[in-house]
Amino acid sequence: MILPFAVFFGFAFALLPKKRARRIFWVMVLILACIFSCLLAYASVTSVWRPYQMQDDVALGEYEGVFPWAKLSYPFYLNVFHSPVDQWWDDGRYIYGQARFSIFIANLKVTEADGTFWFRMIEGPAPLHYSIDVIFLSDPETFYVFLIILFTILNIIGALLGIVFAKTLRARVRR
Repeated sequence: MILPFAVFFGFAFALLPKKRARRIFWVMVLILACIFSCLLAYASVTSVWRPYQMQDDVALGEYEGVFPWAKLSYPFYLNVFHSPVDQWWDDGRYIYGQARFSIFIANLKVTEADGTFWFRMIEGPAPLHYSIDVIFLSDPETFYVFLIILFTILNIIGALLGIVFAKTLRARVRR
């Protein structure tokens, strides 16, 4: 939310026309704000949802994603805690356990979603598979999309605040 605010504050302050802006200008700025916010949200959530390397240090314990990608929507960010339960063999070695997703606002935990995870132990990176225990969002893909939409909305709010502050400051400077 801080990065979209800063980017669109600078963008709007630098590019606001001296005369009254046309509607097409504001439509283009809003479309750019939405696209930019969605890209930041996608990078923030994906950095935590799909770890770069699936090794013991990532899979077992707390994981906040790869810096700076996971913090692009700061002060809102995502964290996941993996606690392994068991291992089994069936065409290979699998590890499964409990996963707890937490959403933070400036290092203050707002909400959590519990679930399970599993992955196959192979040499090199391996994808994580989740199952989420939220009533309406039990499908992992639905929960993933929900997180991206939530972070996108928060980033759009930050971008719009940046535009409003730039417009207000520009009006004050002109006087």
